[in-house]
Amino acid sequence: MALSKTLQYPTNIASGNNDYFMVGVFNYEPPNSVGQNSGRKTLSQIFAGGGSKGTRNLKKSLSNIILPMPDNISDSNAVTWDTDTLNSLQLAGVQALDDILTSVRKDNVDKKQQLAGAVDKFVNGAGAAALDPAVREAVKKALIGEAVNIFGGNIDSQSLVSRTTGQVLNPNLELLFKGVILREFNYSFTLTPRDASESNEILQIISTFKQSMAAKSTASSGGGRGIFIKAPDVFQPVFMQGPRAHPFLYSIKQSALVGMNVNYVGTGSYATYSDGTPVKMQMQLRFRELSPVYNEDYRSIDSGVGF
Repeated sequence: MALSKTLQYPTNIASGNNDYFMVGVFNYEPPNSVGQNSGRKTLSQIFAGGGSKGTRNLKKSLSNIILPMPDNISDSNAVTWDTDTLNSLQLAGVQALDDILTSVRKDNVDKKQQLAGAVDKFVNGAGAAALDPAVREAVKKALIGEAVNIFGGNIDSQSLVSRTTGQVLNPNLELLFKGVILREFNYSFTLTPRDASESNEILQIISTFKQSMAAKSTASSGGGRGIFIKAPDVFQPVFMQGPRAHPFLYSIKQSALVGMNVNYVGTGSYATYSDGTPVKMQMQLRFRELSPVYNEDYRSIDSGVGF
């Protein structure tokens, strides 16, 4: 079925200065052109600009769907932080390895002397701490534990140090940034057609969402028989007030429709009009953004609370 350009329920909800929820449907554009002949990026461009664009250029608009404001409007922003440890032995080992690799990279005549110098730095770097018998004993037990594990043991070096010395290596525990999270939005809409025109609009709205979120076949016969399957269409949800974006509510980035549920018995018991249209329906849509929200994205927002 060909997609209709603009669908709206209720009738004329977008007129005047009403608040409403609009969802644009677009043909999916891959995030970058790596591996393609057209506009192919070099490795330096990929590392300089990141692996994918934060916002895709949605060129081909397939449809616009206008709905009343959802029954639930909320957002949740989060990033991933997690605890991490690095004790003194590990830190010293990292520094020693860095010195060794630096020595190898340099165009030195005597590589052996440079490597020996890096090892000396590791030994001498302990300084006065290495002269403390308690420190030496703790280090020895930690190294014994790691050595046993090489031969298939399952010994926690920290536990071994604690059992024998009553202390543990300082883990230097810190909370470190680990990454970003893609936001997800769940919206619920109550659909109660008042006449045949609205019944038809609701039918097409539900059908459009279903069709647009489905994967596409590359075979002419369809049905997923091709070698590849193409990505579904993507969506641009926007809270609107009259002809412009809502002046207060949050913005949503380009998204995939990852879930849809329609209850055709919204009254609790089956009831339809004479043409078979249910009297009341509940439609739930679950969108997930295609890219994370970054600090720089707020520069493109001049109204509302941002993302």
